[in-house]
Amino acid sequence: MALTVETGSGNSAADAYVSVADVDAFNLARQNSAAWIAATTGAKEIAIRRATLYMDLEYGGRWKGRRKYQSQALDWPRSWVTDRDGYSVDAESVPVAVKNAACELAILAIAEELMPAQSDVGTVTGSSVTVGPISISEQFTGGVTPRVFPRVDALLSGLLSDSNELERG
Repeated sequence: MALTVETGSGNSAADAYVSVADVDAFNLARQNSAAWIAATTGAKEIAIRRATLYMDLEYGGRWKGRRKYQSQALDWPRSWVTDRDGYSVDAESVPVAVKNAACELAILAIAEELMPAQSDVGTVTGSSVTVGPISISEQFTGGVTPRVFPRVDALLSGLLSDSNELERG
């Protein structure tokens, strides 16, 4: 099934922020991932959908502004968004930073799970308790470490709300 790429129209059927061609060009210019190059078009489309879903789930509560249309399928386009320099972001588009982050994540999603199941939280191997002035300490071994994508976080940082910032609603 072909991707339905969000163009800024608030498409109620959109399932991707970028196309396969977008990620191919991004990969050629920046990543040169052999796994992405070798993947079939179908596998690339699945990876793009997974990357888009990850972005909306992971960053959805922190985007600046609000979704432009109530009926849109994805978090972008958004109204009342300014970038890190204070310039207004076009409410009829998907910002380049969002597209680049989607490309980064799609390339990663070809080779690995972006949101692995976390059934093993680890084992407590040490503990300490202090009563005055209260201190609790535990040590764990094993378990699943949450995934971190610093390049994606950096790309999107200018579009995310500061916890002290008042948002328009």
